[in-house]
Amino acid sequence: ILNVDGTVHRQEWDADGNLTAVIDPASNRTEYTHHACGAIASVTEPTGAVTTIDVDAAGLPVRVTDPHGGVTTIDRDHFGRPTTVTDPLGATVRYIWSGEGKLLRRLDGDDIGESWVWDGELNLIAHVDRNGGITRYTYGAFDLLTARTEPDGAMTHYTW
Repeated sequence: ILNVDGTVHRQEWDADGNLTAVIDPASNRTEYTHHACGAIASVTEPTGAVTTIDVDAAGLPVRVTDPHGGVTTIDRDHFGRPTTVTDPLGATVRYIWSGEGKLLRRLDGDDIGESWVWDGELNLIAHVDRNGGITRYTYGAFDLLTARTEPDGAMTHYTW
């Protein structure tokens, strides 16, 4: 890959089309291995630090081990959506999904989080942040976004 400044990033691929290495202009090499399904199994940084990724039958990450041995686990529902993510320190984030697959809530361990509100056409109409600030979304013809109102009242209008 030729950058605007004339430097070159190189990429290497295996016979299956999986990215196996990225080499930066200083010849620092980051290497990737893959599971049989094609999902990334490990990343080795130029320093030699290795991150490993265990996946489920669908190839979705379920366990990530960082170079220091810290483990992040990801529990998923039967649609593959994350339901809980637990970091190496034991902090857990929960995700609650609608029947249509839209994210409704993201809750930290203290049950403080964010929420999303969707209309009958599955358009996002509001997002409530951790501090209770509400961003609202308005749609027009063909469900095209026409306005976004920030918690402070600032509006952005969109025309199509």
